[in-house]
Amino acid sequence: FWGHVGHIVRNLFRSVVLSVSRGYLATSPVKGDLAKYYRRLTWASASFAIMADVTMGVLGGSLKQKQKITGRFADILAWMYMCTAVLRRFEAEGRKPEDLPFVKYGLKMGLSEIQYAFDGIFDNLKIPGLSWFVKGWLGAWSRINSLSSDITDNLSHALASAVQDNLELRDRHTQGVYIPKDSEEALGRLEKTLVMIKQSDVIEKKIRKAVKEKLIAKKKGSALLEEAKAKNVISPEEFTFVLETEKMRYNAVQVDDFSDEEYKKPLTTSGVLAFQKPL
Repeated sequence: FWGHVGHIVRNLFRSVVLSVSRGYLATSPVKGDLAKYYRRLTWASASFAIMADVTMGVLGGSLKQKQKITGRFADILAWMYMCTAVLRRFEAEGRKPEDLPFVKYGLKMGLSEIQYAFDGIFDNLKIPGLSWFVKGWLGAWSRINSLSSDITDNLSHALASAVQDNLELRDRHTQGVYIPKDSEEALGRLEKTLVMIKQSDVIEKKIRKAVKEKLIAKKKGSALLEEAKAKNVISPEEFTFVLETEKMRYNAVQVDDFSDEEYKKPLTTSGVLAFQKPL
């Protein structure tokens, strides 16, 4: 019994210290940009441990009936596991600098989800006589002293640029994910178009260079391609490839279109009449 009491006291002390210091008093096995994420995970783990102890002590066996509360604890545990997996993969693959945007994005998302789950626990954990303290004080402190900020636009842009500019990195991160090769399928068409656009970039750079050096006149669209082919800036094969790329690009950005007659037809899904177009 006293061993368990000592365990709870240690968890409480550890949680308070790490919360007040925002995890900076925790140790990290690495240095650099990712050290703070190791510390934040240690902080999240300490908070999880003490809140699990408190919840078990307050609710006891009835905790099983509080499925939303247990679900939030499960979310915290799952996201801590996934954040740990992100860090583990980064270390196992040799700490590649080009992977940093992916690592930071995954960690920020995971910590934000952990924070969201903690906020839900503080808002909904009913402790007789102390609900006001848990929701009002601990909940407010949790939001003010959050585990992570939202994902910034700069980080999102870095991630988007990485998957578009570095096809090797893209292939490595999607290893094991089914990507159809048939360009008749939407995803397969998008993937093929991306590869062709990257390959045609080299050809288009030759054309832009020729325009800059005034070897060919500055024109638009197919007229510029025709001029570049006529002046031997690009070969006939390159000319054909760029035209095919433009055709693929145009097809890739098209969306489904339905006529009014098709849209007004009654549709049934599992015996339920679908909504028709409003008048």
